[in-house]
Amino acid sequence: MSASPKFFNESVRHNEWANTRWLARLREIPDLSKRTKDIFAHLLAGEQCWVRRLRGQDTSNFDPWPSLTWTECGMLIERNTEAYRTFLRKRGDDLNRDVLHVEGTETDREMPVRDVLRHVFMHSHYHRGQVAMSVQAQGFEPVNTDFTTFVQQQEEE
Repeated sequence: MSASPKFFNESVRHNEWANTRWLARLREIPDLSKRTKDIFAHLLAGEQCWVRRLRGQDTSNFDPWPSLTWTECGMLIERNTEAYRTFLRKRGDDLNRDVLHVEGTETDREMPVRDVLRHVFMHSHYHRGQVAMSVQAQGFEPVNTDFTTFVQQQEEE
């Protein structure tokens, strides 16, 4: 299955928008559970880890569950967004190229770049859903980061 650089560039834009909205919302919530904050930091760390793998960098000592301040989360959103934009600008025409995939204790295997990118954005969606459920369970209103909402807001700007 193929996907275009345009699709992934739009996914980067949506991901940045969604993460930024969630960061703003989480900063507003008093006494937010540590677990909720940890999940949000994990999704950002996951994005960082995968772009490093796409670049061929070693991630064997990477901490996928860091403790981050809100300021660090904001900086990581910016760095991740720029890293994916740069990657796609330089390598977006080569989405079918295989890259080394390392996942926990599984054996190393090759995956196409397009599948790694899909995983990155699906992983982030999944964890934003966990954050939404946790926020709601703590009695607060979650943020709508649906793709359709993103598109509508982009059209209104």
